[in-house]
Amino acid sequence: MPHPAVERGNHVSRRRSPGEHVPFDRPPPEYAHRRLNPAERARHASYRGARVPTSVGPPPVDRDAEVDERGLGETLGPLRAVVPDPGELGEEPSGGGGARATPPRTGGHGTGTAPGDLKPPDSIAPGPLMPIRVPTEARSESVFPAPLKGRVEVHRFPSRVLEGNPWDDPIERDLPVYVPPSGVTEGRPLLLLLSGYTGAGWMHFLRPRYLTDSIVGRLDRLIRTGDASEAVLVAPDCLTTLGGSQYLNSTASGRYEDYVMTEVLPWVHERYRTGPTAVLGTSSGGYGAMVLALRHPDALRALGSNAGDAYFEYSYLPEFPRAFREIRAAGGPEALLRQLLSAPVSAFGPANPKVQALEHMGYASAYSPIESEPGRFDLPFDLETGELRTEVWSRWLAWDPVRMVRTERYRDALRRLAYVYADGGTRDEYGLDIGARIFAAEARRQGIKVDFQEFDGVHSDGGPRYDVMIPRLLAALGHPAPGARRASV
Repeated sequence: MPHPAVERGNHVSRRRSPGEHVPFDRPPPEYAHRRLNPAERARHASYRGARVPTSVGPPPVDRDAEVDERGLGETLGPLRAVVPDPGELGEEPSGGGGARATPPRTGGHGTGTAPGDLKPPDSIAPGPLMPIRVPTEARSESVFPAPLKGRVEVHRFPSRVLEGNPWDDPIERDLPVYVPPSGVTEGRPLLLLLSGYTGAGWMHFLRPRYLTDSIVGRLDRLIRTGDASEAVLVAPDCLTTLGGSQYLNSTASGRYEDYVMTEVLPWVHERYRTGPTAVLGTSSGGYGAMVLALRHPDALRALGSNAGDAYFEYSYLPEFPRAFREIRAAGGPEALLRQLLSAPVSAFGPANPKVQALEHMGYASAYSPIESEPGRFDLPFDLETGELRTEVWSRWLAWDPVRMVRTERYRDALRRLAYVYADGGTRDEYGLDIGARIFAAEARRQGIKVDFQEFDGVHSDGGPRYDVMIPRLLAALGHPAPGARRASV
């Protein structure tokens, strides 16, 4: 395990005292052959300006600092021998008779150079220059995002179907809508963008981080460059107290399928007079795209899933032992939720197993709610032994898109779609590239065409895939890119 970094540059020292680290040139003679502990430092506080440490406990930790695996670093400065010169102790130099030989003083890491022999930087002759040119001509909009050519309209949208939801989550939420550069929305295709777990629609409209891009920014650029036709985009907020709804109706969390399909979508169609609709998303948003398209093929004409949850045996089941351990360590599900919901967390995903345990409780609220007890849900593993509870797990599997397309109802629904897209990164931490592959294979066995794509990337690398997905979805809705129209003439 690497040693924690200390807030002094990007290096750490393996030696740390419980008190504040106080550097000094040389220890008192009586401690010449070893380093001092904190109590000894305090007793010799007057020696060479050292001071009594006033803090108790370890120094502040910078967990983002780079770790020096050797345990050496700039925080200690150049290492020096701890044995003083014999003359300083009133001893004569010895070649090793009965007294311990004195090692030479060093000014660096074993260089044998005395501190007085070190040259200041100004006295060092400069070497040949190695100028490095920054290729600014290669700079993309991921460095300095271009302003949107289209515009964003944010509506405050009240919901009736979310009224009285068991967790008292907000019933009035922001509903952002992207309008294309021409300002014309009538007859334009509509993209229904669903967010991943812990995400909300408005997050896609924020300024992206350095060297990244937002989906809204990608759509705007595709339209501006003629690589996609004009379209309207809406991104609903389906966040819950546990981080997500999977876009399903649940007695535990609320009626989020109805919220999207019976409230948001009809309102946007009426307000903007939009044309046919495609649904798309990443991770839990990709799952929502698959499930809502299977359940509402009349309203949603095409679907695009980037690393959507599928084949639950690979995407969920391997995470159950870790979730079980975290829940047990916290003292139970409610105790863990109290910890996580009361203060901000430092990380998501595999880096924070507690948050992953929360995610699985969120999935359980969607897949295995207890209908007789609103607001409550059942976990698919025993809280005492960790054993898989097959009766609950089977309820989860019923919502797996792979199993859904094996049933006649959803198989027929999938056939009615104009276009089905599914992809995944070949290094996805949750195996969702394999889930997409299995989903596509199952659909193809039923005689349904699926545009399945794989790419080299992890779970969070799907952003660039929208440059592929969006133009194909819009073309399937009868709105090919201007360049594609010109090429076909």
